[in-house]
Amino acid sequence: MKNSIFISLSLFLSTTLIGQTVTSMDDVAAKWKDGSYASRSQNSGMWEPMASGKSDIKFLKGTDGKITSIEIDADKYAADVSSSSPFVMYYSSGSDRLYLTETTIIMYNKFSSAPDPRKFWGKKPSGIGAVSKEINTYNEASSLIIASQKEEAAKLAAEKAEKEKLERQAKYSLEGKEVVKVEIINIKNPEKFGHFRGFTYDVVATLKDGSKISTEGSSQGYLSDYNITYSAANYTSGSIASGLIAGDKIKITSTSKFNAKNTDTKDITVIYNEDISFNYNGTSWSRSAGIGAISYRIEVKQVKHAVNGSDILMIRIYDTNGPTLVSEFKISTNQTLNFSLKGGNGGTDDDQGFNGGNGGNLTIIKDPSVKEFNINYQITGGRGGAEHNASMSGRDGRDGAFKEEVRAVKM
Repeated sequence: MKNSIFISLSLFLSTTLIGQTVTSMDDVAAKWKDGSYASRSQNSGMWEPMASGKSDIKFLKGTDGKITSIEIDADKYAADVSSSSPFVMYYSSGSDRLYLTETTIIMYNKFSSAPDPRKFWGKKPSGIGAVSKEINTYNEASSLIIASQKEEAAKLAAEKAEKEKLERQAKYSLEGKEVVKVEIINIKNPEKFGHFRGFTYDVVATLKDGSKISTEGSSQGYLSDYNITYSAANYTSGSIASGLIAGDKIKITSTSKFNAKNTDTKDITVIYNEDISFNYNGTSWSRSAGIGAISYRIEVKQVKHAVNGSDILMIRIYDTNGPTLVSEFKISTNQTLNFSLKGGNGGTDDDQGFNGGNGGNLTIIKDPSVKEFNINYQITGGRGGAEHNASMSGRDGRDGAFKEEVRAVKM
């Protein structure tokens, strides 16, 4: 892809660049040398000498020998370039851009509707209007070149990606290969593993020739080559959702899509060793009354872990407005259930404060089997909105009521 492209007559009938080449600014900059150059600035449409008279200019190169930036006194202008388009339309620093010819460097502002020449270094250019038109014409032509280069780069990148995809499929897909064994490996559970958590794993296939194709690493095998199933219906989207897990373990089965005989099964024990938190607070508002929390009922029953024999709790949470089952899960007796039903805070407008919302009521029903249940609950009312006139401040919401009962719980 070349940095200098001929602009055809059909594209630019009205431009001054007809029949000429449009050259990348870094190629133009390569013809300059470090040195001290005369400088002038625009004043009311005229070029006038600047107080300094001259400026020191340096042309800095990258490892490929291209000019990557231009230093003028204390300012550094970087080449505007991308990996998908090597063509440099300008060098820039902040809102200022540099346009170069072989004898003149012109600085203009990029936010103007048309290029607005502010300064120049080197040989005096044409009038302000002519320079602005020349830069504008160059930029229009350069934009087409850059767009074309980016389009070509995108096309080549897509072709490369498709080629690599097909090569990877040919090498790592199980389709058409003679597999003698499939095994689930690298099962990793989080340190705290219970409800609302998940585990990871890989699958490795052994071929007839003894070689292996594993899903380890994104550039190797495909999990999509296997039908993966879980014994727990509530293990979805890579984590344990609401629902009690029978047997306190999840059976994972991986079967090749191309040969059902190639299958493996592993058991993952769930240990319920993490605190669980729920937040059903009312809503706070900045300029109106806080919304109260609704009421909930929590039912608890203690059982033994089916695998390791430890004490665990089966818990169900109900929204008593329904009543509706909100969530059910298991948790170790050593862990804590955090449950918040705080009322929302009231806001304040121009002349009054609004009331806070009421805290929600919470009822705990414990089966006689429950020996230990750690719950940390919040049922306080929301704060009333404060107003500088105390008589107009909002009232705090009332606290919710807490009640605990011991009676048989069926689960």
